[in-house]
Amino acid sequence: VVHDCTFITSELILFNVHVEASGEWECVVTTGRGNTSRTVEIVVLENSDTFCPEDKVINNRGEFRWPRTVAGITSHQYCLQPHHPSLAVEGELEQKRASRYCDRSGKWQEGDYSECHYTNSITRVLHTFILRPINVSNVVTVAHQVQTYTLEAAGFTDSVDVLYVAQIMDKFMEYVKQLRELSEIMVEMGSNLMQVDDQVLALAQREKRAC
Repeated sequence: VVHDCTFITSELILFNVHVEASGEWECVVTTGRGNTSRTVEIVVLENSDTFCPEDKVINNRGEFRWPRTVAGITSHQYCLQPHHPSLAVEGELEQKRASRYCDRSGKWQEGDYSECHYTNSITRVLHTFILRPINVSNVVTVAHQVQTYTLEAAGFTDSVDVLYVAQIMDKFMEYVKQLRELSEIMVEMGSNLMQVDDQVLALAQREKRAC
């Protein structure tokens, strides 16, 4: 039997651990040959039989089935894979997840779906416009592109679509005085938005004051 003396094994036993001890714990080893550390996430469960029930959520990011979960735990679900290849980055899909907290009384809290792509193609495109840097050199080109999508405003079914167009137009306002053409495009965009269903417009105003 060959004993490898370069390996050090140890164990730590914790007694009377409270829920407040949940979190990341780090073990640091210091030797004459150098230092090393490992981090582990510890979740301390209460002595109860409280659970959040199974639940299905359908929203503009997809369909999510949340399993029966122990109270005090945050559950995670992988985002749906986008149908359009350009929306996916290699190695990204495994890391994008939605999360939802099951509180200690056994009730689901609102989930966080922000890492997931929108399922509607128009919403996805409008979201990319929000993220795009705008300057005096490209603002007219971008405005023309956005205006093209507002031609389909009658098909907007999500208040987020109206919100994003409103936010984009707000970014354009900085350049209106410099570029006469831009103001004309924005008037057309505003006119196109009048095609949006009244209920969607009302929801956008009520939730985000987008109108």
